[in-house]
Amino acid sequence: ESERPTMWQAFVGALNGERGRQTIRFSKPAGVRGFATLVTAPIHEAGRVTGVIAIARDVTEERLLLDQAIRQDRMVAMGELVGGVAHEVNSPLTSILAYAQVLERGVGGEDAAKALETITREAKRASRIVGKLLSFARQGQPERIPSDVNQALRDTIDLRRYALRMQEIKLSVALMPEPPLVLADPFQLQQVFINLLANAEQAVAHQPGDKRITVSSGVRGGLFVVTISDTGPGIAPEALPHIFNPFFTTKPRGAGTGLGLSISDGIIREHRGTLRALSEPGQGATFEVELPLPPAAP
Repeated sequence: ESERPTMWQAFVGALNGERGRQTIRFSKPAGVRGFATLVTAPIHEAGRVTGVIAIARDVTEERLLLDQAIRQDRMVAMGELVGGVAHEVNSPLTSILAYAQVLERGVGGEDAAKALETITREAKRASRIVGKLLSFARQGQPERIPSDVNQALRDTIDLRRYALRMQEIKLSVALMPEPPLVLADPFQLQQVFINLLANAEQAVAHQPGDKRITVSSGVRGGLFVVTISDTGPGIAPEALPHIFNPFFTTKPRGAGTGLGLSISDGIIREHRGTLRALSEPGQGATFEVELPLPPAAP
């Protein structure tokens, strides 16, 4: 019952000459929730649409495998983030301890007020950093809610900022002001952005000269587009068609599992979006995430 509006939209779209693909939910005979891909296409006869063909394929097992891979990839990303976050939290803790010692000496007046203000500010900063890490680590069923994609990007950048700074990588951020909300799981999107930023970071880390990563967002057509570019060596033409394949990697042995981009591609497909890579050798690499905007209210 809950899928009828989605299926009706697909049917109407096909009658208007559009091809469509979406994931729908259904109940199996034992009452178990299942997932299916629904592909729709128009049937043309004598130059006009005379019908619709629809193919539904049970992908429940594939969906379960993808969910498991997403959770495992999240744990790997957590391990990589914890070190940087620990250093990032250590800075405000150092300030808190220093100003607490000032208060212990019994100072008063403006010095005491300044110490209390600094302790409060730095404690909030540490709490904010840890909170973002805990939010990313949150385990639960994926959900699609109206989400601010820019906020997911900001949270991701905050978690990677220390690692970028330590490697002297410049970060340029240009996010669309007052972006439209996108129906998405913000934590899964953050996982995608962490993978893409980590790849860009590894691409430029040992690059001589300008080491820069650029993150931008905006609307193009009916899509919300996030772009992450780097000034690294680029992707070889023979490797470009395969980079979203599971276990394919251009990194040295032991430097990657080859699953990050594949899982990211799966997440974006589940959001009915597209993840694409653009690159030329020596010219860096650009990854674009395209997410469909919700239809405008009538």
